[in-house]
Amino acid sequence: MSSLQWFLTPYEFSPAVLLASLLAAGWYGFGLVRCARSGPVPGAWRRLAYLTAILLIYAVLQTRFDYWAQHMFFLHRLQQFVLHYLAPILVTAAAPGRVLAAALPQHFTRHRPPLGDVPPLRLVRHVLLDPVIAVAFFAGLVVLWVIPPVHSYAMLSAPLYAVMNWSMLISGLIFWGLILDPRSPRRNGVLGYGSRIAALFAVIASQGAVSAAIGLSVGNLYPIYAVCGRLWPLNPMTDQKLGGMVGFLAALTCIAAVLTIFHRMLGDESARKATRADADTGGPGHQAPGPVSSPQPGIPGGAQDP
Repeated sequence: MSSLQWFLTPYEFSPAVLLASLLAAGWYGFGLVRCARSGPVPGAWRRLAYLTAILLIYAVLQTRFDYWAQHMFFLHRLQQFVLHYLAPILVTAAAPGRVLAAALPQHFTRHRPPLGDVPPLRLVRHVLLDPVIAVAFFAGLVVLWVIPPVHSYAMLSAPLYAVMNWSMLISGLIFWGLILDPRSPRRNGVLGYGSRIAALFAVIASQGAVSAAIGLSVGNLYPIYAVCGRLWPLNPMTDQKLGGMVGFLAALTCIAAVLTIFHRMLGDESARKATRADADTGGPGHQAPGPVSSPQPGIPGGAQDP
């Protein structure tokens, strides 16, 4: 067996992860084909972002990396960073909603209400997409799964280990979908920029506190890795400190998201002022009435969109 085959062989095969990965990729691919028939398709970088997210999720859960993550604490934290931060951010950046909707059967979309308007799903949507619940769910799981007794039990119990990984991924998709929604709050009624920034600062505070508690601890919080057997002869405290540093990487990711939202907010404000100025002057290209002595060649009649 080659090194690549060895790495790609699942340590603990999960039909759910395999089926979910194939369904997510196949559904998206089918949607792309339909979009290409009826109109433009997303740009190459959006397609790349979505498929990279699927590959990352599969890689940390269904390759030899999963085995490594069960035997080194800092690798486990990297796995959780991918599930909770990196992969959901890539999915959100890809904005796959239109493509995934295009893959739905046509008779379903024509003769039935949107899935989100079906009463049971509408209730689920209102609960899970409530900003307060989404932030509490996201930040709370950061704390829950690193509590030493809970963490040790999750590493020894295959069902709880799966719950931990799936909960991190689902909460990440919900949270980053709300925070990095590309739509403007002013025109679409989505979560406001101020609320997004406040949510991110709440996560930064919780993530920073957890990371500091782990990285600065003077005792070994996770002896379970000695029981499972570490991959390398790395000092337990060094392993633990590296895990804490991964947590600070997550906090830095939130800071980058804050800066991104500030940039969007400034862009929206500039667009709003431009729209107001156009309205005050009667629209782009409108000239206020007044005496004009003669036309001046070389001067355009009005502003044009780039």
